[in-house]
Amino acid sequence: MYINRIDTLARHLDDYPVKLSTIKTFREMKKLILTVAIFAGAYTTSVAYAAINQNATSTIAVVSQEEWKEVKLEELSETIQKAVKDFAGELYNIAKVEFNEAAEQIRLTLNSKEDNSQKIVILDKEGKEVKN
Repeated sequence: MYINRIDTLARHLDDYPVKLSTIKTFREMKKLILTVAIFAGAYTTSVAYAAINQNATSTIAVVSQEEWKEVKLEELSETIQKAVKDFAGELYNIAKVEFNEAAEQIRLTLNSKEDNSQKIVILDKEGKEVKN
């Protein structure tokens, strides 16, 4: 009884214009196309994200490099020179003096005479320390 039904089903499948193997191939192709679409979308998103991050990082680096210019202490006003010498005192050596024209600030890099540690102090145009 079951054998007759299987034979009948097999004969009917042979009569269909689309074979069963063709249907399996279509399903496999559909899965393949869907998989390729998902990977392409993920790749495009990651490439766009990397490009945005790279541009943001480049912009920040350029701004920070052009901000401070190294100057000699003698080029600054006497008020600033006196303030710098007061900050250095007997405990620090003046390693570097830098000036920021946009903010009108002076950045001092001081080296300790005792343990050679560094201290950075920022002064305004009157010679007062700017707290961050």
